[in-house]
Amino acid sequence: MDEKAVNDIAETIANFCEVMERFCRSARDVFVVCAEGFRRLSEQVARIKDYWFDRMLYAVNKNPKWWHLYRHAKKRRTRKKYYHMLVRQYLETLQT
Repeated sequence: MDEKAVNDIAETIANFCEVMERFCRSARDVFVVCAEGFRRLSEQVARIKDYWFDRMLYAVNKNPKWWHLYRHAKKRRTRKKYYHMLVRQYLETLQT
């Protein structure tokens, strides 16, 4: 191989490396934008799910005091207790 052919191959490889580098940067930028979009979407879905589940528990609730304690009790333990009581009540309603 002569020197010109070696230089052409080296230039082609250098150009290919530059193109791949630009492609990788672009792909990374697209990935970052998509990841941010999916993160925002998942946050919205979680908020909607929480709101929907709370409204569902409220609608099925037979004892308003339980709902109030579930939402406003000072201690986490108390909120958890009444949350589980409401869920059990909801599941019993579904079984009937």
